[in-house]
Amino acid sequence: MDEPWHDDYTTFLNVWTTRASYYAFTIVGFKADDVLICFFPFEEKLRINSIRQILDCCRDNAYFHIMIVYSGSITSFANQQLSVIRSKKEFQIETFNIRKFQYDLFSHQYVPEQSVLTEEESDALLKQYRITFEELPKIYMTDPVAQYFGLLPKQILKVICPSPEGYFYPLWRVCIKGNILK
Repeated sequence: MDEPWHDDYTTFLNVWTTRASYYAFTIVGFKADDVLICFFPFEEKLRINSIRQILDCCRDNAYFHIMIVYSGSITSFANQQLSVIRSKKEFQIETFNIRKFQYDLFSHQYVPEQSVLTEEESDALLKQYRITFEELPKIYMTDPVAQYFGLLPKQILKVICPSPEGYFYPLWRVCIKGNILK
């Protein structure tokens, strides 16, 4: 592509929405052995046909970590099918509305440091405290922090909290299916 980047949003949209395919605007990111491909479809509603085309493209290019950033909404059928696709675990699919990127969640001074435990660390934690997943505090998959980390059910999030006495202590939250708003 030899088109220049434009200063105003309308011109930018005109350039990218006139492409032959709706997923012409993509970003590929590399981290260690993980490759993330990010699609920005310009549809008003993200439909299952669009998702299937994205998955076919990713399957052909051996991309298995996918992020879809949509501007409007996702149809209910597409949402159901995404749940089915996620359960098969062939792809790791994350979907975000563009509005969720308006601010950086972790740049706020009152948001504590957080990280996702590996499977081995999770097993060691449960064994050390002689507890099960059900006994840990919960975090829903739809929570902004869980979405930021791409948490899946039964993954554990470690939160380092400051205390009034000036020291830090860890607490853990297990990810569960569900909606934070319900």
